[in-house]
Amino acid sequence: MPSWLNAKQGAKKPLVPEAALNPYDLHHLIELAEKSRGNRPGEPPNAFLLFEGESKQAEGYAEADRNVFEQLQEAKLTGRHLELFLAPTAGQAQQLFARGLEKISFVESLQDSFEGCQKIDEPYSSEGSKKVLRSYLHRNASQRPWIVLKAATSLDGRIATRTGHSQWITGPEARERGYLIRHQSDAILVGVGTVLADNPSLTARIEGGQNPIRVVLDSSLRTPLDSHLVKSAQQIPTWIFADRDSCPEQKRAAFQKQGVRVLEVYSGVGGLDLLEIVSSLRKEGVRQLMVEGGAQVHGAFVDAGLVDEVAWFLAPKLIGGLQAPSALAGQGIAQLEEALLLEAFEIENLGPDLLLSALVQGRLD
Repeated sequence: MPSWLNAKQGAKKPLVPEAALNPYDLHHLIELAEKSRGNRPGEPPNAFLLFEGESKQAEGYAEADRNVFEQLQEAKLTGRHLELFLAPTAGQAQQLFARGLEKISFVESLQDSFEGCQKIDEPYSSEGSKKVLRSYLHRNASQRPWIVLKAATSLDGRIATRTGHSQWITGPEARERGYLIRHQSDAILVGVGTVLADNPSLTARIEGGQNPIRVVLDSSLRTPLDSHLVKSAQQIPTWIFADRDSCPEQKRAAFQKQGVRVLEVYSGVGGLDLLEIVSSLRKEGVRQLMVEGGAQVHGAFVDAGLVDEVAWFLAPKLIGGLQAPSALAGQGIAQLEEALLLEAFEIENLGPDLLLSALVQGRLD
């Protein structure tokens, strides 16, 4: 146990910068933290690397059934040092040092640092860690969720053929990544057009995945009562936002009988009031909202400026056709200066497809 621990139980001091990790290990620690997003609802992402000298002895990230500190209960700590994505609380640090841990370093802190815990000061860590914490920190600073717009298109931007055939634009690797984003999100939103065209389930089809709340924008309750969403509403929360002035009471009662929650909001010229909807979702505890389509819904969110992050899956296919829908409809812009600007681009190969990830400019400020 460090000598200062007995002398100053619970003492705190300013953060001490220290370049404790080489760039490879730092990048890996941030990648592990990204994997933990959504695993423990209401908790921030976290991950760890455990070293003895220069040799890594263990690693892990917060899982649905165990946080990182519960995982460390099984590890030998004597004479070792711990690299955490998030700084521990004073109580957590005391318990770790009491077991013989020599040093704790961390990338980000959401509270005061306990004495003996040192901040990793690396240029890469700031932007990378902010991206991992984006939806968690946004929750505390905004009246709406962090909103991820997800689209899967051909190279020419189509989401279906002129006949409406859309399964599948992308391959299995890209679809698997889309399921991961569902798991990381508290809610997933589509328009009634997508429900009528595809009859989706909107579940997180990955091992250990947590299903998001399914949200449908459906002004006049056209969602079929025998749709996958309605038939599974008793097991997975399913909410429909409808027009307050044109929501048939008989249909509303039928949906509620099946376990669907119907919420009424006002409508404007462009449809349902999206700001009222996302504000309502935030009040219900939704921290990250995934907007999956279709084109009218995507366009409406872009028009309203209600997008923080874009996950664009791009397939090496050309579809063509004036009647083939593109990913973005809505009103659109009149001048190029009005375009929604993106930054922090990342490109990843997923089988034959690409995933282009980006943030709306200024969202990490």
